Amino acid sequence: MTALRHPDLIGALAHWAGATGDRTAFTMAADGLTVDDGVTCRTLFDRSRVVADMLGHRTAVGDRVLLLYPPGLDFIAGFMGCLMAGCIAVPAYPPRRTQRAERVMTIAADCAAGLALTVASMTDALADKVAGDGRMPPLPLVATDRLAAERPGDGRRTDPAAQPIALLQYTSGSTGDPKGVVITHENLVENAAAIETMMGFDDRSVLVSWLPNFHDMGLITSVVLPLYTGFTAHFMPPAAFVRRPMAWLQRISDAKASHAGCPNFGYDLCVEKVGEAEAATLDLSRWRVALNGAEPVQARTLQAFATHFRSSGFDIAAFRPCFGMAESTLYVTGGGPIPQPTLLPVDTEALKANRLEQPASAARARLLVGCGTPPPGVTVRIADPATRADLGQNAIGEVWLAGPSVGDGYWGKPEVSTATFHARLAGDPDGQPFLRTGDLGFLREGQLFVTGRIKETLILRGQTTYPLDFEVVAADADPALAAGQAAAFALMREEVDHLAVAVEVRRETMRRIDPEAVCARIRGAIVAEFDVDPVAILLLPPLTLPKTSSGKIQRGGCRTLYETGELKLLGSWVREPGASDLPAGLPVAPADRSAGEIAAWITDWLAATKGVAKARIGLDTPFVELGLDSVAAVTLAQALTRYLGWSPPQPETLAWTCPTIGSLAGYLARGPQAEAPPEPPPPGPAVTAVDLPTDLAGLDEKELARLLARELEGMDR
Repeated sequence: MTALRHPDLIGALAHWAGATGDRTAFTMAADGLTVDDGVTCRTLFDRSRVVADMLGHRTAVGDRVLLLYPPGLDFIAGFMGCLMAGCIAVPAYPPRRTQRAERVMTIAADCAAGLALTVASMTDALADKVAGDGRMPPLPLVATDRLAAERPGDGRRTDPAAQPIALLQYTSGSTGDPKGVVITHENLVENAAAIETMMGFDDRSVLVSWLPNFHDMGLITSVVLPLYTGFTAHFMPPAAFVRRPMAWLQRISDAKASHAGCPNFGYDLCVEKVGEAEAATLDLSRWRVALNGAEPVQARTLQAFATHFRSSGFDIAAFRPCFGMAESTLYVTGGGPIPQPTLLPVDTEALKANRLEQPASAARARLLVGCGTPPPGVTVRIADPATRADLGQNAIGEVWLAGPSVGDGYWGKPEVSTATFHARLAGDPDGQPFLRTGDLGFLREGQLFVTGRIKETLILRGQTTYPLDFEVVAADADPALAAGQAAAFALMREEVDHLAVAVEVRRETMRRIDPEAVCARIRGAIVAEFDVDPVAILLLPPLTLPKTSSGKIQRGGCRTLYETGELKLLGSWVREPGASDLPAGLPVAPADRSAGEIAAWITDWLAATKGVAKARIGLDTPFVELGLDSVAAVTLAQALTRYLGWSPPQPETLAWTCPTIGSLAGYLARGPQAEAPPEPPPPGPAVTAVDLPTDLAGLDEKELARLLARELEGMDR
């Protein structure tokens, strides 16, 4: 177990208020660059006592208090005031003026909140939204910034031992079944101590953050950790980062920050939005630890960011891929003795069956990113989700964990809590209880690799597939699409799951795109990469992809909104179910068939079976863009055999050796005696190992792919 600096967060703030009272603890820059608010440890301690004193007169110990703050420093005093008063803090996202308060009121009803804290500028906007909706009475609002002028009271310094629960961290984006993770005072300091140890924080560190305070990653790394360790944290609103990622990087440069981090998509956005000239003006050489967590970490993102900002002095070794979740306060693994990100090539086809194998070819290689090792006192196991057997090292299963940071369950949900937080390994019914994360992964030399989510895996044609794989390829299919902003999910058609993909369009391109053409490119990219033809491609306006409060994509929520007709669309392509492989009305070929007649027949067949408008089908359009996967290629070959009246049947590989309507029709028009085009090459043999370079920063994506291919070819020899 990691040694603790302080027994609880209240004591930590009191300590730093006395030891470094006049040193700036937090700053806020509303535009991302110009600091317009700051607070010292002593001032923050006094403001927190004012809030605690007010709560001492209006609440009882253990009451739940909703925190509905906009980005800013008032949240911190409100949060610490709750802890001092013995109340249970419930951070939540304040609904915008144009939004309903359904999620907030559902959370308030779930935890029976008795009060909500906010700032004066938001009271009018929030008053109607928390007025009660039949499930609970109106929720009183208190603007804590109006309390700042009052003389600090003693605050009701409740002993955390008497009220061990510090906060409820709500994890679900659902308005119907929110789950509040019960986080104790002990959980907070244990998790802070683990991050401090594993990520190299001390009281001289400098952090720059745009993460929202109600987000578990933002709350723990940007509020709890600075309070615990005593370093300075610089804030900016999430909206300022999204509008201009350069502002975050500029603040890191100006503040000489040692630490900063965000989810994977944030690094993608920096590469997309910051030009080379701007990047060259930055000094990122003091950025020692670049945290990457809250969503799957992509090898291509690490490489692209390091390459793009090499002129800024950024070192790829600064990256610290992490794994964490609200159920364990936040941090689980990351950092440790590993000097730089670990990339492991695996075979994509084997991964679908939850097997770990070296890539059989470069085309089948996927680079997984290691998420580091757990801190002292934390146990990570990989278990078979069905049998609960401990699978040991180098086997894919569900990630189970135990340690002092694991929460006490879900508020008011004892049955779900028991199933999730108190799992036991097979053969050890009285042993250590584990938290079932719902994530799939494996351990390799003590390091955790995450491969996907159990509930989000898709079963397509009997194969287990990962949504993230489809999402990355879909978002890369056209420059008009937003990197990392895609959701892949299953749609049931005739009692069989089929793939659907929704992708956000970039704001600057949304008014000039050709939706049908973009959908065709996405479809083609997915067919070419995975040999899977989607049944729906959906183009979404910017910032409309459903996400949880912590920024994770809601694939199930996206499916629900689409099925109920509530998903906003800029354009779409949807294949209607029930098409025949040989539609009625398509004639048998005449004796004097021509290439043009055969091409017209193939066009009609594709329009009828693949759901593509005939106007979008050209002689040179690649078959993959028309949804011709291997199953459809077999069906086309069979249909052509019947149409042409030839024997033996046409080979299924014709659609790949003749990849367009024009080339295929031209070949077939030469008659059954025509020399067949060459067969596609067979897949390469399996290999046993792949060595990657230690310095990836100098390689672009194509160079990395070529390097991997060269290594594989060398082993083939």
